[in-house]
Amino acid sequence: MGPFPVVAAVLALSLPVAAQRPIESDDTCAFTTPYEVPAVTVKASPELAAMFRHWQPPHSPVAITAVDLSEADVIASPGAYSWRGPARVEVMNISDRTLSTVGIMVHIGWGAAGTGHGNMLRTPLRPGEHATIDIGSRGEGRGTDGSADLPTIHAYVSHVKAGDCVMTPPRRAFVK
Repeated sequence: MGPFPVVAAVLALSLPVAAQRPIESDDTCAFTTPYEVPAVTVKASPELAAMFRHWQPPHSPVAITAVDLSEADVIASPGAYSWRGPARVEVMNISDRTLSTVGIMVHIGWGAAGTGHGNMLRTPLRPGEHATIDIGSRGEGRGTDGSADLPTIHAYVSHVKAGDCVMTPPRRAFVK
């Protein structure tokens, strides 16, 4: 285990509420999101929770509701990190359609540079339902740009499939 004790801390991040609104993307997929976007909870040591960043894409029919990093062994310092161990990400279908595939990524690093691992939920996720996706993360790296900073941890929706529609939600640049 790294220098961060695995003391579970829960951090709730406030997100804007999604009202009933149609959303579209360049993929010509359209969804209505009748569910509110819940706040994201992060279960991790206080140090890891402080490194976590989240952004809810406006075009995503899926919301990340919880991220569990409590079993991850992360050593982080300015300019370096090592990550071994799993992550769990809970998602919610906030759309009006049943989703057949949801892809999730967890990334650690500086900006777009770093290590990312993902997994997919391949069972139907009905409107309003929650599901947990287990992600086995194993990676090591060193930062170059911005290496005076601690790395950040991001969880995001990589793609969604509903019927014939395959949607890749827009990704905002990884923010500090």
